[in-house]
Amino acid sequence: MILRRVIKHFRHQEWTAIFLDFVIVVVGVIVGLQVSNWNDGRIAKQRMEQQLLLVAEEMTENSDRLQNYIEDLDGVVTDMVKFRGVFAGKIEVSNDELNRLLWRALPVPTLLIKRDALDKLLTSEQFTGPRVSALRQSFGQWDYKVADLIRTNQDALVYRDNFIHNTYSETIAFSSIQEFIPDIDLEMPPSPFQNEVAAVVSNLKLENIVTVRLTMSKGNQKNAEDTLAQTRNLIQLIKETSL
Repeated sequence: MILRRVIKHFRHQEWTAIFLDFVIVVVGVIVGLQVSNWNDGRIAKQRMEQQLLLVAEEMTENSDRLQNYIEDLDGVVTDMVKFRGVFAGKIEVSNDELNRLLWRALPVPTLLIKRDALDKLLTSEQFTGPRVSALRQSFGQWDYKVADLIRTNQDALVYRDNFIHNTYSETIAFSSIQEFIPDIDLEMPPSPFQNEVAAVVSNLKLENIVTVRLTMSKGNQKNAEDTLAQTRNLIQLIKETSL
């Protein structure tokens, strides 16, 4: 319609009308582009807010997992401290308690951190700019802390699999600690071999195992507590971030 009107004005050389039509067209294009850009920005903002919400939910689940991990480690630390007291001659234990403590030197708590939503957010083109710079920096610090915690937990698994199991197989009556392994429906005849306190506490390898397990577990517990604090701070920072 405007094109026909412009042609008509050209024929009659109505330059003022032609100029006004041109201005109308230009303004219409500019307004249309602005509306389109505003709508695209609104959609991108909504998408980013949804991604942040998913990351906050993921971090909340991670905080629960870290709390459980810390509590599991606290149980290991408590038992290894007690075991060290047996080696030091400060604590007397029964054969059953000795076998339980021998078993408790074996388990390494499971550590599984979720980060699917976080990785998706960090690779998003929209997650840039000064408004989210503090959040990006905090995610980087959290990522480093989690990587260190996972590595040290893996070190504990490697130590258990490559050293503790071999030492136990060669040194103690393994069948005597079987009854303390949870969730195993296994019945076997009693073993003629039994673990005795005097033999255990005079074994340097076993003392080293208890000392290393205590040191590793306490270190991981401290790292996990720091990571948990960072995770909770991240959740709060996500809530406070304005896009």
